[in-house]
Amino acid sequence: MNHITEYEQENDDFFENVQDLALDFGEQIEEARTSQGYTRKQLAKLINIKESHLKNIEYQKTQPNIEIQKKIEQALSIDLTAEEIEY
Repeated sequence: MNHITEYEQENDDFFENVQDLALDFGEQIEEARTSQGYTRKQLAKLINIKESHLKNIEYQKTQPNIEIQKKIEQALSIDLTAEEIEY
């Protein structure tokens, strides 16, 4: 019998909603933001997060949740998902 604990089920549910981010996601965001003429404050307001949170994302101190990731991607017309590597 396969018994899945509540903890394992919660983690499975969590990871279903997480996409692999590119290793340089913060750099990609900052580069796209600055090249499009947005200040950090302007982009944060546009996607409805605190400027300090965006700064932490750009410095890769934290990862955006999927909702924020999608808002950033849409606002800057970029894709932050990691490329799949075929072996």
